[in-house]
Amino acid sequence: MSEKQLKQAYLNKLRPYFDIEEEVRGAHFSGKKLRIDAVVRPSVEHRSKWKRPDVALGIEFKDTKRFSQNYDTKNYTKWLSQCIDYTNTEWEGYGYLYVLTCPGILCDIRGLSNETFLRNLMGQIKIGELTQTHGGLTMLLHGHHRIWSEQEGVSMGKHWPLERTFGS
Repeated sequence: MSEKQLKQAYLNKLRPYFDIEEEVRGAHFSGKKLRIDAVVRPSVEHRSKWKRPDVALGIEFKDTKRFSQNYDTKNYTKWLSQCIDYTNTEWEGYGYLYVLTCPGILCDIRGLSNETFLRNLMGQIKIGELTQTHGGLTMLLHGHHRIWSEQEGVSMGKHWPLERTFGS
C-alpha cells in the first residue's frame, strides 16, 4: 500500500468522527513554509464529547513498511524529527498543534535497541554528544559519527555542513 493509499484509508476511517483538511500549510518559527498531511477536528455531532470542542490535531503519514524491512533508523528518526518541527509550526487556521504519527511510529520498529534509536533521533534533531572515547575528547552525532576528536582532529566535520534544517 502506497503512502497516499495509507493516508486515504486512515482518513476514511476518521471521517465519521472528524472534519478533515488535507495538505495544510504553515510557517515554522524559522520562517520555513511547511505542509502537513492532514488536520482533523471533531465533527459537529462529536464536539461536545471533547474538553475543548475546537481542538485540532495534525497527522503526518508515512509508509513505514520500507523502513521496518531494513531496520532503517535514519528514516524513522527523520520522520520523528519532522514531526517535532511540525509542533513548532503555526498552521494556517489552526495555530500550533499536537502532531500524530500514522501509523504509530513505534509500532513497526523491530530489532532496534533503545540506545540506537535515541542516538539517531538525537542526531536528527541536531543534538550530539561531547564525550570521552578511545580517541580522547570527541564530538559525536548519531552515536558513532565523529565530527571531531582530540586524536584525529576534524573528521565528518569536513564533509557535513552542520546546518540546521526544518521540516522533512
